[in-house]
Amino acid sequence: RSQAIEIMGDHGYPDARATIRSATPDGPGPVDLALTVERGPLVVVDSVRVEGARHTREGFIREHLKLRPGERYDMALERQSTAELFKSGLFRRLEIGLEPTADPGRRVVVVKVEEAERQEVYVEPGFGSYEGPRAKAGYRRKSLLGTALSWNTEATGSLKYQGAASTLSDPFFLGADLKADLTGFAQRREEPAFTRRDLGGRFFATRELGRALTVSTGYTLRSTDLSDLGGEAETEDSRENYDLSSVKVQLTCDTRNDLLYPSAGQRTFGAVEQADSWLGGDVNFTRLTLGSRWFFPLPGAVVLGLRY
Repeated sequence: RSQAIEIMGDHGYPDARATIRSATPDGPGPVDLALTVERGPLVVVDSVRVEGARHTREGFIREHLKLRPGERYDMALERQSTAELFKSGLFRRLEIGLEPTADPGRRVVVVKVEEAERQEVYVEPGFGSYEGPRAKAGYRRKSLLGTALSWNTEATGSLKYQGAASTLSDPFFLGADLKADLTGFAQRREEPAFTRRDLGGRFFATRELGRALTVSTGYTLRSTDLSDLGGEAETEDSRENYDLSSVKVQLTCDTRNDLLYPSAGQRTFGAVEQADSWLGGDVNFTRLTLGSRWFFPLPGAVVLGLRY
């Protein structure tokens, strides 16, 4: 019954009703089922009204709403619109409904939203066996310019490492189903045999290929300065100062049930990175990276994690 109502909704009949009647035989044997559908009026979108958007531009919501005035209503497009607007990360709650007009065949699409927090400040203390006490502090800002653009900047410090990074993200880059991240970074790290300073940036674009499968590709430009070199120090090309320019492609399969605190599932990735002088750097190499993390629930709210 629900499937029949959904099919009718996908074809412009949101008021469709379905009933099932069965004829049960006296003895064993097949049961006859009769499905009756009352489709109601064919509905066309009359107009769109947005409610609850205080900081998000109404034009942004309308842009990602698949239901357009003058077009036939489609329940599948309503579901797609809900998923895409939630993907922006701007809303805590979102509801798309229909309101009647004087014409039974025309409805007003009403989008009711409750916006999520736009700003977040976080501090993450920690301790490392080599670095000693460490801490990370950051600031995250959503809904830049009233759109899905977000900005995140953070700084990390310890006795051996100091670094800062700032990232601008767009989940709908160029108006497509493509997430883009532009990052600038600076960092300094003391190793046992040398001290390393990096300054650079990277641009990466990510696209979902399936429910748990994503592909990412990007470009990195980094300038590295090595100092306090010991006799056993080895650099990527035996230089104290060099520029690295590389392109990278990564395929990731992620089935974890929670991104922050997973108790089941796995995350596996494979990446190929190519650095070459024709890309604008001083270092030439091809790097293949593979990694996997698995999580298994155990009795007593215990989770076993394996990493390779």
